[in-house]
Amino acid sequence: MSAMLRFPHAKINLGLYVTERRPDGYHNILSCFYPIPWHDAIEAVPAKKDALYTPNMALPPSKNLVWKVWKKLRSRYDLPPLRWALLKSIPAEAGLGGGSADAAFALRMVNDCFQLDLSSPEQIEMLAPVTADGPFFLQDRPAIVEGIGEKVTPFSLSLKGWQVVVVKPPQGMDTRTAYQQIRPRPMSRSELIHILSQPVETWREQLHNQFEEIVLNTYPALQQLKAMLYRVGASYVSMTGSGTAFYGLFPPRSAPTDLPTTFLYRCLKI
Repeated sequence: MSAMLRFPHAKINLGLYVTERRPDGYHNILSCFYPIPWHDAIEAVPAKKDALYTPNMALPPSKNLVWKVWKKLRSRYDLPPLRWALLKSIPAEAGLGGGSADAAFALRMVNDCFQLDLSSPEQIEMLAPVTADGPFFLQDRPAIVEGIGEKVTPFSLSLKGWQVVVVKPPQGMDTRTAYQQIRPRPMSRSELIHILSQPVETWREQLHNQFEEIVLNTYPALQQLKAMLYRVGASYVSMTGSGTAFYGLFPPRSAPTDLPTTFLYRCLKI
């Protein structure tokens, strides 16, 4: 085989609701996941033994989701050793799904290269113990996501032409810690779809991320970050995932200006 190279993309949550706590300790969610063009890079090449190279990460291989997926594949199929290289750009503890995207894209790479012919349910089953958000990244389109993340339904929402500014403050929020503080609330798929069918400008009062309140209570100064994005012209601002990155959606041809350089941010055209 020749070298394999993929560029996993991030996502933002358009609304995020925790609808109930499950008997197994996990939580059911309801959200719209939307892909955005902020990418990591993954390469895999033939090697004498398995290895993972992460030049800009301190995380040990045993904690890395790419490595976990690869080890599961190697335990199930007769695959040759690979040397993986993962170059991170999507920040951690941001709610952007970077680690989940890396795992899903690694699985897709191996499935394609070695012609494993894994069906979508088989790929989801492979990812489920590793990352709840992984199944979304097996496709490249907006989706309504339910359950713990394994129920993914394509959704015909287009923000083409809009610009998204994603801002990642230095503060982080561990997913487990965030879920420990959440209080489930009822929310139906039809209600979420109805909100998303309205103009983006109406989302401000209707579309919410339940984790935002937890993060803002923990880091009150981030309220100023949200206000800043509205001040420079965003039509809608929200936190993504369980935090702590915020994003602002800006109308087509309405490039944001006067952004502070104290935070890590990206201005992306969808």
